[in-house]
Amino acid sequence: MTTKYDDKILALTGNWKFTNDIVRKIGGDKSAIIEALKMLEIIGYLQIKPDKNKTVYKKNDQIQSEFNFLMMMELHLVKLQTLLLT
Repeated sequence: MTTKYDDKILALTGNWKFTNDIVRKIGGDKSAIIEALKMLEIIGYLQIKPDKNKTVYKKNDQIQSEFNFLMMMELHLVKLQTLLLT
């Protein structure tokens, strides 16, 4: 992932969302969120389509399974680390 907003963006974009809706729901630095949206689109995590003079974003469903797998593995590693430390 590229920024601290990536997880929130991917959680919000299950359906097509306008840029302003994403920024409003996440809160924070608008320009940083827009840059994160652009980077996620470049690396293939988001789909974009123009809608009149605005852009809408949606999570790439093909990446969804990979994202869920990585989250599952991260949670598993945290559990293992907790077990080893106790």
